[in-house]
Amino acid sequence: LRHWLGGFGSHSRRILSLLQSLTSPNREGSKESFCWIEGSTDGKLSVKSEGHGQKRQRQQNQHHKQQQQFAIACVTVDATLVKLHAFGDADGIALLCRSVVERFMPASIRIQALDMEHPELEAEVLTALSAMSFEHTSVIPCAHYEATSFGTCDEDSMPSIVVQPLQEENAAVVNEHWKFGSDSTQAMIVDLIRTQPSSGLWVSGQLVSWAVSYSYGAIGMLFTLPSHRGKRYARHVVQHLAGRVHAQGMTPFCYVERDNCAGTSLFSESLKWRKCFNADWVSFERREAIAPDIERHWERWYSETEAEGKLPPWDAGRPNRTLQQLLPDLSPTLPAGCKALELGCGTGASSVYLAEHGFLTTAVDINRRALQRSWQRAREMGVSVRWVQENVLDLPCTAVPEESFHFIFDLQCFHALPSAIRPGLPKVIQRLLAPGGYALIITGSDLELRNLGPARLSRQEIEDAFTGVLELVHVQSTQFDPTPTYGEDPPRAWQVLLRKLA
Repeated sequence: LRHWLGGFGSHSRRILSLLQSLTSPNREGSKESFCWIEGSTDGKLSVKSEGHGQKRQRQQNQHHKQQQQFAIACVTVDATLVKLHAFGDADGIALLCRSVVERFMPASIRIQALDMEHPELEAEVLTALSAMSFEHTSVIPCAHYEATSFGTCDEDSMPSIVVQPLQEENAAVVNEHWKFGSDSTQAMIVDLIRTQPSSGLWVSGQLVSWAVSYSYGAIGMLFTLPSHRGKRYARHVVQHLAGRVHAQGMTPFCYVERDNCAGTSLFSESLKWRKCFNADWVSFERREAIAPDIERHWERWYSETEAEGKLPPWDAGRPNRTLQQLLPDLSPTLPAGCKALELGCGTGASSVYLAEHGFLTTAVDINRRALQRSWQRAREMGVSVRWVQENVLDLPCTAVPEESFHFIFDLQCFHALPSAIRPGLPKVIQRLLAPGGYALIITGSDLELRNLGPARLSRQEIEDAFTGVLELVHVQSTQFDPTPTYGEDPPRAWQVLLRKLA
């Protein structure tokens, strides 16, 4: 464990100390808790835990396993993908996978550094994820290399080159050539360049070779343009970057695909890095036919914030500004005393606002705690709202009948659904809207380049989702409302106005 934590540099001693306190025999219930440590780029660490004891004990009894389970992982959450850099025993990693899936509800999960040559570990992880509706989709056999020396790049011998950190404007090029690059990964690359050491090599002003690093010391996305290969440029980039990572107190390391002859030669022969072990990147995708446990996910969010006396990170605690700005222009086109519906109403500020402005309002949320807060808000404001606990994808239902609503509002519900089941929501809205009715959706935007806010969708993804289902009146760029978590410069968002033709 100490060796594995070495990759976390200056954080390693603090993390180890926190782990020891979490597993202390004197800490009541510690053997039956799922604990995690959240880190930020400013160096702050915080510990959180939740009681998984009863569930874990049931799992142990079911499998007739009474030994202690152990695992630790660096978990990276990026939109619908969760990546785990995991270490531990077979039972522990399988339990950790279950806990992470329940917490983050990803559409896909990639476990890095998993020794798939270990039969027991492979069987436990495959069984655990299969039971949660994941399918094993791919394995990339890799080798783990660790830096043993930290030389510097000799730029004097090649006066036409410049080696220096990447800039944020270089993220598009890096994303374009990264094998895992997509529309949703560019924002993550921008954040890596902004917060972590990186390195690029320019020849006559053109960026031709580059690499980035992660918060735990790993070097990745190494690439040299094909027309510039064979000139040792990658070696200079890695030397420069490894030195910067090491200067921050971390041990640089990387994973090289075992069939990548050029990469193996670079790290083992040219750079003389030490090969530590073989480890695979293993990917799993959620089977689209089976919806994830959404209810448990939101219960965790609301129970945690309720215990702390706070609102969830996305909740401004007041009616949405975009709704307030648009409603005066939209109201004249709607019948007097028309029915309105909010999907995923949360703590109910916008639903109460609609009721205050004469709408016969119904509000739906899957979480009981959220609806209890909503009910209390409506009572304090002296308005009547019909609160319905239901999964939005199960609508229409008896309490929320078909073609009943002239206006539907969705604030951060559409993007919160896992991508595998998100396409179901446009059809639900289409069935619920009365002919001529409008729907307003505020959803995450890929124009947000900071590591802030919810899942990000592109304009094209939105158009593809609703084309042929509802008339797309407009898609406009906006921002979410400020919250204590978002600050006064909240994330970018899309304002989507839809209409059901009469």
